[in-house]
Amino acid sequence: MSARNIFKCILNSQKAVCRNCTASTFVTQRHYRNRPSHNIGRTHGLVVHDKAPEDKKKVGIWKPDEVKSTDPTNFNTLNFVVSGYDLVLVENFATYIHRLLIKHKQNVTQTYAIPTSNTVIKKMGQVNSANVEQMDTDIALPNHKRVVQVKDLPSVLSPILLQQLMHSVPQSVSFTVKEYTQEDLEMRFMERVGLARDKEELQALLDSR
Repeated sequence: MSARNIFKCILNSQKAVCRNCTASTFVTQRHYRNRPSHNIGRTHGLVVHDKAPEDKKKVGIWKPDEVKSTDPTNFNTLNFVVSGYDLVLVENFATYIHRLLIKHKQNVTQTYAIPTSNTVIKKMGQVNSANVEQMDTDIALPNHKRVVQVKDLPSVLSPILLQQLMHSVPQSVSFTVKEYTQEDLEMRFMERVGLARDKEELQALLDSR
């Protein structure tokens, strides 16, 4: 306090407490420490605060992240071709394939037979000739074929089915899997050799004129 303020206090002795004296008694305490700053000096809306990482050691039930399932991959139309010289074995194995696919709830479109083709084995006669038609026929082996056609076979299930079928193939029977094409449709019809020969003779006659 200045000397002038002290002099005023002496003149105002009739008062119990002087205002200057009361003000000087509270100066020693720091009231600003417990006063709120009302967010002075802070920025709002300019700084993006990241979410604090959660403590993984927290006791509780761990929930894994959601796994997005992908679309299943399916094959197009496939032909399970069974061929062999023994008709009984070929027919039984084709039936086994059909039942196995039905058991696994697959879309079997059709099952059909391909016309039988003969494998002819000839031997040389008494006269040595390079013409096959003049040779004597020794053995004629018929080749029987059956086809089981399935559509939209899952790529996950196909290795399991193929492995099971390969372990069940009987002897003297061949088993193949191929994609369906236009040639497979034409193989279902038997070729008429006599009609084709007549067409060739007719065409040769027309060309000679």
